[in-house]
Amino acid sequence: MDDWAGKFADIRRRVAERVDDIRWEVQRWQQRAEERLPRPDVAVLEEPRDPTDAPADAPRQLRDVAAQVEAGEVSWESVMSGAIDDEGGRAVSLWMDRRLQQLEQAGRLARRGMSMDDACAEVTGRPGR
Repeated sequence: MDDWAGKFADIRRRVAERVDDIRWEVQRWQQRAEERLPRPDVAVLEEPRDPTDAPADAPRQLRDVAAQVEAGEVSWESVMSGAIDDEGGRAVSLWMDRRLQQLEQAGRLARRGMSMDDACAEVTGRPGR
């Protein structure tokens, strides 16, 4: 029985060492990736958006729904979930859902090697930037 306990303790020790090695490798990989990848410009996310500057395929109700969000009457989460029970909210929710599906499809194409601009153009049928 002691032989099995000793073998088990040895296996646990080796597994623990390997886990530590893997953690260290992951940390090194993350550090290298962070050094090589450009930092995202988060300031652009904080810039106020003009609801009149909506995409051409946006429903006409987008401006009204955006104003409701700005006024704190509703949230984008409630719009996306379909919790807004009016024609405008439903139209915007459906449009946003379709846009997210297009973005997911474009992401799949990009992962297969297509440039993001070409992938977006492929999915939307509109030329890229």
